[in-house]
Amino acid sequence: MAFVTAPPRITITGKNINISNENVLSCAISGFYPVDIDIKWLRDGIILNNITLEKPQRDPDGTYSVRSSVTITPTEEDRERIFSCRVQHESLTAPLQEDFKLLYGDTKSSTLYTIIIPVIAGVVILIIIAAVAIFCVKRKGKNNHNEVKNQENPDEKLMSSNLQGNQGGVNSAESATKDRTGDSIRSPGCQKTTSPDLVISSEPQETKQFTDKKTKPYNKENSEYKMGFVAKRKKFFESQMKS
Repeated sequence: MAFVTAPPRITITGKNINISNENVLSCAISGFYPVDIDIKWLRDGIILNNITLEKPQRDPDGTYSVRSSVTITPTEEDRERIFSCRVQHESLTAPLQEDFKLLYGDTKSSTLYTIIIPVIAGVVILIIIAAVAIFCVKRKGKNNHNEVKNQENPDEKLMSSNLQGNQGGVNSAESATKDRTGDSIRSPGCQKTTSPDLVISSEPQETKQFTDKKTKPYNKENSEYKMGFVAKRKKFFESQMKS
């Protein structure tokens, strides 16, 4: 009966690192059988310490998988160095090794972002606080202006009402005076008298020459005046007929 074996496969994770900080490089080995396996980490062919090896796990297909990691603090010199994860297993005729270089993050960019982001956030917060403060000050000033205006308005309203009351009293007095004057003019017991010089006669122009204003006033109710006027008028018509 033949003995069954399965060779391992290697997958490297954690290649992206930050300089001068502790970083963990990880190597996942899967698909091997039997369970016994040996894993080493190397830097330029030199074995590294601080290796962690997890307990192998059996997969549904009957093979095993395991994860190994190493902690390093990379420097500038490590940029050009070769890191390796080497696996030895009885299914292999020679060790299986995966080589790689570290991928350094952009330190300048990360440092710049670390500085710029907090600054921008602080500026935005200050702008918001300033806008809220300006809004509150304007609103408070508007309220104070309205209060002062309301305090001044009662005096103005009082003065306006007093002026309206005085004007109303004057108008009432004038109306009462006009009413009294009209009543006195329209009173039945009083008669309107006019000066004799302002009387306009309704008689023809020819009759005015017979009126003797020096001796007698112009009074239609005077019987003597009527008789003299009639006689003179008759005499005038007779003379006109003869001519």
